[in-house]
Amino acid sequence: PYLPLQSNYFDYVVVPANFQLFQKPLEMFQEINRVLKPGGTAFIGLKLAYWSFLGLKQGRYYQETSYYEDVATLGSFFHYAKGFTKAEAFDLTLPELNIIGQIKDTLFPQPRLDFYGVVQAKKRFDSPHINVTSSYDDDMRNPII
Repeated sequence: PYLPLQSNYFDYVVVPANFQLFQKPLEMFQEINRVLKPGGTAFIGLKLAYWSFLGLKQGRYYQETSYYEDVATLGSFFHYAKGFTKAEAFDLTLPELNIIGQIKDTLFPQPRLDFYGVVQAKKRFDSPHINVTSSYDDDMRNPII
């Protein structure tokens, strides 16, 4: 994968959810690192892959992994892409706000169908991707007028 964006340009990169759909995730994480400024942060969201109207996970990846494994997988992509700090994970699932949802959770505890987490890491200042340039960078230095 190639992001047609300037190297070392962004303070933040946000991927809201479904990193599992990346065709080449390690290369995508390296590209994310390339476009981040040193010290910039990448936030990768992790949305539960339940189809709420079916009540089950879809697809082989979703059936054979747990949410903890998904978080660990994200952390490993940050690690093996090189150039990121140690990844941190946060559960951003919203609590049940109405009484019916609270009673349901009390009487029938089960994994939440609306789990949402985020794994984040910063680009290190000694990242191997700092001096990597792209054809986009060349185009910006030599614009066609």
